[in-house]
Amino acid sequence: MTRTGIYLLFMCLIQCLLSASPPVPFSGKVSIDSVNYHGQAKFAFAIRDKDGAIHWRNGSQNDSTIDVSVTNGRYVVLLGGQGMNALPAGLFLEHDELYLRVRFDAVDGQGLRHLTPDRRITATPFALAAEVANSVKSDSVSKEMLDPILRAYLAPSLKPSFKAPLSDYLARPHENLVLQAPETTGAYFTYQWKKDGLSIPGATNPQLNVVVQSPGQYSLVASNAFGTSETSMRVKLASPFCVQLIDSSNHTLRLDANGSLWVVGEGGHGRLGLGDEHPRSPPVKLVDGNVVSVATGVNFSLFVKSDGSLWTMGRNDWGQLGDGTNRTSTTPIKILNSGVASAVASWHWALILKTDGSLWAMGGNNHGQLGDGILTNRWK
Repeated sequence: MTRTGIYLLFMCLIQCLLSASPPVPFSGKVSIDSVNYHGQAKFAFAIRDKDGAIHWRNGSQNDSTIDVSVTNGRYVVLLGGQGMNALPAGLFLEHDELYLRVRFDAVDGQGLRHLTPDRRITATPFALAAEVANSVKSDSVSKEMLDPILRAYLAPSLKPSFKAPLSDYLARPHENLVLQAPETTGAYFTYQWKKDGLSIPGATNPQLNVVVQSPGQYSLVASNAFGTSETSMRVKLASPFCVQLIDSSNHTLRLDANGSLWVVGEGGHGRLGLGDEHPRSPPVKLVDGNVVSVATGVNFSLFVKSDGSLWTMGRNDWGQLGDGTNRTSTTPIKILNSGVASAVASWHWALILKTDGSLWAMGGNNHGQLGDGILTNRWK
């Protein structure tokens, strides 16, 4: 190659370097309702200054997007590369405070979402990567990975905060209790449940299932690189002699501390579940253990077992037993195999609360008492 050719090649390289900054690697995280997103998505990136003026976009239009693969909430892109517009030359020299604005489309019909807050960005990715590499421990993310200015800027928006505290609860011995994390603000946080100040191994989900054996204090800690928040509740045990006492006009159900169900009173229509219609006094044990909730109507009874199953017995002329017939049953019949939290009853209808929070109704509906918008009895 001639000297003139070398000179021209050199000038072309200089021109390329002066016309654009090199791509900047960026690693981010995205979640929807605190659940890490996983799969293919569309992203729109822009760089703005502290006054909100946009100095770069990934495409020619405001809503131009690129396809990015997200794995367990994490993604990596090259800003100014991967088919994006090149970063302007001198961008990071001319502006001493720049922020990256990220918008995300999960292709679910809701369009682009703004992932707030906008993140401070510099043109020193390799120096930052080297600094982080020296401070990272396996499977850990710490606040030392972020410079103090960036951390101070992000902390108010990203530090976890509970919108409401946990509430104390009076439990029955052996009750299956589901503790639910209050709504939590912030970003990229993790949960840890504790009992009496000690972390419960593996209890890192928003829900905690507890079989209550003893009273105690349950705490929930939400934490991320920007801080922690904690909320607590007391779980107390009801009387060991009678956990629940439910009576109608002519019969009574008693649930003891061992989860056993006792029945007493008028036995007409088989409401006591003992296989006949005879009255009983004193109380007779109907179920030996594993009962967590009981309810009575006028001539029928219901109970829920620890496995979430629903059982009914007694009169059924309005469909109040929920078995799809109008046949009276003098012994308990299983209506649902699982998923029931509790039940209430009145006259000839009943309401069922399931563990997923849904409410179900069955029985007489002549006055709209089932709340389903019609006046038709529900047999199941």
